[in-house]
Amino acid sequence: MELADWSPTEAATVLSKWKKKLRAAFGATTAGVTHLVFGATTFPAPNETDPSRVPLPPTPHKGAYDV
Repeated sequence: MELADWSPTEAATVLSKWKKKLRAAFGATTAGVTHLVFGATTFPAPNETDPSRVPLPPTPHKGAYDV
């Protein structure tokens, strides 16, 4: 299939489905939803943990060895 054969709408739909499958394969729980809308009220959706925000263990310090 050539690039010219794709309509923008069709390409966006296929890309969205591919992203959902990819996220599910890596264990992501949300599908990128940032807000939940109930009537006129908008609530932030619970986000999954960002791996870059996970605290790292303390770095070991060089010290004098007790011999």
